[in-house]
Parts: sequence; C-alpha cells; structure tokens
Amino acid sequence: AAAPAKKAAAPAKPKLEKKTESKVKVEKVVEKVETPVVETVVEAKVEAPKPRGRRKPPLDPADIPPPVKLEHQGDIHVPAGFKQADTRPKEKVRVQEDESMWTGAELKAMRKKFEADLVERKLQHEKELRKLAEIIDAAEEGSGHETADTGNATLSREMQLTMVERAEEKVSETEGALARLDRKIYGLCSECGKSIGKLRLQEAFPYATMCVTCKEAYDRY
Repeated sequence: AAAPAKKAAAPAKPKLEKKTESKVKVEKVVEKVETPVVETVVEAKVEAPKPRGRRKPPLDPADIPPPVKLEHQGDIHVPAGFKQADTRPKEKVRVQEDESMWTGAELKAMRKKFEADLVERKLQHEKELRKLAEIIDAAEEGSGHETADTGNATLSREMQLTMVERAEEKVSETEGALARLDRKIYGLCSECGKSIGKLRLQEAFPYATMCVTCKEAYDRY
C-alpha cells in the first residue's frame, strides 16, 4: 500500500519588527509652598457647680408689675418721706486767733465777767459743802443699820466729794484768771509764751491758759 502523502508545510509567517518605543522620562517638579500656621486657642468653659436642691433664680425688679390700687384705696394720700438730718461727723471748727493788742475796755469787760463768776462759783462751792455735811451727819445717825444702807451712804458721800472738788476747781480757775489780769499776762500761753488769741478767749473759753497748739499737744500726752 502506498504511504499517505505528507501535508504540505504551511508558509512561514513574516516576522514583524518590534517597534521600540522610547520611554520619555517626565520629571515632576515639586514646588514647596509654605503655608502659615495658625494657632487657635480654645478656651475651656468651666461651669459653676449647680446648687443642690430646687432654687429659683433671683427675680428681676423690672419684671415686678406696679401695684394696683384697690377701689377703697383711691383717695388715700401717701406722704413723701421725711428728710433725715445729716449725722456725719463734721470737721472740727477751730477758733480763728486774733493777734491784735488788748484794749483797756476789753480787759475791764473780762475782769467784770470774772468777778461775777467768782461770786457765783463761791456760792456754789458753799452749797456743795453743806450737802456733804448733811450726808455725813445722816450717815453717823444711821450707823448700825443694814449693810445695804451703809453702802448707799458711802456711795452718796463719794459722789458729793466729787462735786465739792469740781466746785473748788472752778473757784481756783476764776481766781487764777483775775491774778493773770493783775500781773498783765492774761492772754499769753503758759507753755510757749505766745498770744492765745482774743477770739478764743472772748468767744470759746475765757479761762484758757494755753494756745490751741500747746493744748492739743498737752491732751495727746
């Protein structure tokens, strides 16, 4: 038998040339942009602790409605408030000193005043002495009584002794003023020798022996 015929060889495919693509390198340019940094401060709100219990908020005076008068109150007149006296402490009033010389008429007027005061103060001193004598006599007659009565008598005697001493000081004060007039040193300060001031002696205290400055220093110490 005859051998089968071999297939004819297929025609060879033409070889395609590979196209070489050139790789293009693309360089990327990166630009550095500086962005400003903004700092934000966040304040933390601290809430106050809520009070315990059910408390109502304070009432606003603007929310209070005006009072409405009733029918029987239509003719009632409400008087305005009385003006209160000013009780604030006021500045100490200092007597203005007058450095002018004393005249003969002014000195005679002061002597006349002192002589009249001396008579009145001596009478007051004698009156206080009589009261003291009466208290002493009553205490001697009531000796031997209860302790409470004896204590009251002692207290009365001590109080009356104080009154007698004050009356004696007034008499001595007046006699001293008359003596300064006789020695022609009335109106001069006994500490610094300067003039006390006519207005202070005539209007404030005729028996003053020191000027205002020396008197204030004396009272402090």
